Amino acid sequence: MNTALFTEEGSSKVSRATNKQIDVKNIDSQIESLENLKDYYLAKATRLRSRGDRIQFNSKAGGVTSAQKCWRSANQYDKIADQIQGEIDNLKAERDSVQNKSGY
Repeated sequence: MNTALFTEEGSSKVSRATNKQIDVKNIDSQIESLENLKDYYLAKATRLRSRGDRIQFNSKAGGVTSAQKCWRSANQYDKIADQIQGEIDNLKAERDSVQNKSGY
């Protein structure tokens, strides 16, 4: 009878460890996806900022206004990237919490 209890307890610990690994893997996948999304927005902001820099020196009328539109859009994309980074930070904290739980 003690052997059966030991076996059930052992499989329970293995099951918890497996669930923990699955949870960590899912969180890592979400983090990777958000990091890719953040990189997309940062690249888009960089392109818009560069375009704005080129446009401002255009001799045609309205060059500065068009440049300002590009810079405003770039700033909006930077804010989106900052929000995504906040979500990434929260997920990393959650992952650390899951990894450090002993009674998971």
